[in-house]
Amino acid sequence: MSIIKSRGTAHSNQVRELILSDEGVTLADIYTAGGEVLMGTMRWEKESAERIAGEVALVAGKLKRVQLDAEEAVLEVRAKSLQTELVAKQIEKALLARTTQSHTAEVKRGRVRMRELRGADAGDTVPK
Repeated sequence: MSIIKSRGTAHSNQVRELILSDEGVTLADIYTAGGEVLMGTMRWEKESAERIAGEVALVAGKLKRVQLDAEEAVLEVRAKSLQTELVAKQIEKALLARTTQSHTAEVKRGRVRMRELRGADAGDTVPK
């Protein structure tokens, strides 16, 4: 192995990890975790743990999204149900108003007819 430095260039104070593998020799950037420089097996274990933690966080995020989607669907159904109930109450209220008006009109017609049958004069008043 040769390390060559050319004249006129600055010295580097960077620390690198020398990796010897089946693919050859590689210089890798150092891996720091919590202020420590990790190399070799310790580096591999830490990277693996971080990768697993990332996958767990991803799955937890997907699970949370599914839960939120389910809660949203329940709320939409409740909102639709309340909207339907509101419309039903509005219709019931309108029918009650119409029934009351019909009843009042029928009572008035009955009083007028009663006066006609009794032969009452036009100026006579009937208690309400």
